[in-house]
Amino acid sequence: MRFYEFGNIDNPTVFLIHGTASHWKLSFGQVVDGLTDEYHVVCVAMDGHDENDTTEMVSISDETDKLEDYIQKEYNGKIYGIYGSSLGGSIVGKLLEKGNVCIKHAITGSTDFDYMSGLSAVICSKIATHIFYKYVKTGEIKGILNLLIKSEKSKKYLKDLHSGIYKKITYKTLYREYYTDLTMPIADNIIPEKTHIHCIFGMEEDGDKLVNRYKKHFPKAEIIGLVGLNHEELLFREPEEWIHMIKTLLNHGEYNYYGGTQKINGDLTYNSKSVS
Repeated sequence: MRFYEFGNIDNPTVFLIHGTASHWKLSFGQVVDGLTDEYHVVCVAMDGHDENDTTEMVSISDETDKLEDYIQKEYNGKIYGIYGSSLGGSIVGKLLEKGNVCIKHAITGSTDFDYMSGLSAVICSKIATHIFYKYVKTGEIKGILNLLIKSEKSKKYLKDLHSGIYKKITYKTLYREYYTDLTMPIADNIIPEKTHIHCIFGMEEDGDKLVNRYKKHFPKAEIIGLVGLNHEELLFREPEEWIHMIKTLLNHGEYNYYGGTQKINGDLTYNSKSVS
């Protein structure tokens, strides 16, 4: 695991963690400069996802431990914020569960928190790796992947998303990433005393499933659904708006996406839309 730091060390520190088969620069290269006027930014490069490090990934649990150790050693166990994109949010969730580091704001982006065990987990991980590895190498939406992605809008987005994929990832790392994330449980009812938790997702995703999982794991979290958007689409297609969202949340503000927002705070659900 490597760490790439930007901005003034005297500013509040915010960590950014990329997702499956991605890369710190491909995920966050467009947003780092927009954050460093207010924050010291640390981009995390997971094992097996960085051309400067030939280490293969062992497990998502191992990545969590490495990040936890780094925060404890370099930041005395306290950071201002952390953002986990997709699978990166699983690491955020595990850090919150363990409770060994203090985080003021923890944000997950489109994290599904899937969990499975036994033979089912092995089979699903092998199938997912086989399908996704072809997409990683070619960027093509063919075969089973084409059948799984129903709408043309989603297929187009997945093609565009290929620009954020780390093409040098190995089959071994990708499989371990899928399998160990799928089999790593996250506890229910995680309510850190001093942490504000924000769970972001696109309303074009399986919203009901995601909201139920967010409520299950983080019952006090602010859950924000972005109308008309897909998996991490705000980050990859609207980096300036993503920066605005992150800064708003880190400053204890109320974020409203201009296309519409569905929010859940505790048992209260409401819709909002920005008016220019």
